[in-house]
Amino acid sequence: MTRWLQLSMNIGIDQEHFADLEPVPDHETMTSLLGEAVRTVLQQEEILIGYIQLVETTPPRLQQRLSSNDTVDYSQARQWARENGFSVSNGGRLPKHIKDAYLKSS
Repeated sequence: MTRWLQLSMNIGIDQEHFADLEPVPDHETMTSLLGEAVRTVLQQEEILIGYIQLVETTPPRLQQRLSSNDTVDYSQARQWARENGFSVSNGGRLPKHIKDAYLKSS
């Protein structure tokens, strides 16, 4: 007899009220489920701690590059630079002073 059924009989509630309820898991099952949940949380915490340590040890210049929201269309920036007297290559890195000037003009 499940605990719900026993409780319903003790307080005089009809069994039909509890027909759709699943039985309460036993202590061993609950302990196992709780243990699994705790392990999952601890694993996620370890991942988060590792990420925080990585961020804390990342050099500031790299942090800036990784976090920058660079929305420059480099082909348009190169075309703008040529039209405005700057000398730029067809590929590769766009010099900072040209990129800054392009962004100011936009």
